[in-house]
Amino acid sequence: MDTIRVSTVPPQRVVSLRAQIGSFREQGALWAELHQFVAESGLARTGPALMVLHAAAAPVDVEVCVPVAADARVAVHDRIAARELPAQTVAALGLAGAMAGVAALYPRLRAWIADNGFAVCGPSREVYVRIPPPGCTDMSAYDDVEAEVQFPIREQDQ
Repeated sequence: MDTIRVSTVPPQRVVSLRAQIGSFREQGALWAELHQFVAESGLARTGPALMVLHAAAAPVDVEVCVPVAADARVAVHDRIAARELPAQTVAALGLAGAMAGVAALYPRLRAWIADNGFAVCGPSREVYVRIPPPGCTDMSAYDDVEAEVQFPIREQDQ
């Protein structure tokens, strides 16, 4: 998981909750609200949960997402929306280990993008391939996760 790769991610329908928060540690309440909505709505997850990072400076602008079927019926909600994340070419770097290590992937990935003639062209994503289940309060469970940071990219001269 130490290798940076370029790939195309397909479009993906998600239910999402976007909010501005004071720090990344405040995501837990957003995830709890979204997972509760998914469970109460009877929606089936079709892939790993992910977070779209719209802005990293405080206030942090995050969108927590759970993939659902393209034809899933999603009830109207004042804070949660259904939308399609677009297909994108991304530079991606994975992590197997402690969730705290995700932050270190960002500067490494940004440097690789710049050094290889690419530019970032949208918000990054953190894809949570394997993480503790919703509601897990055992913080040691977050010492053994699989996650991937993705930046949408384009060639620099485009």
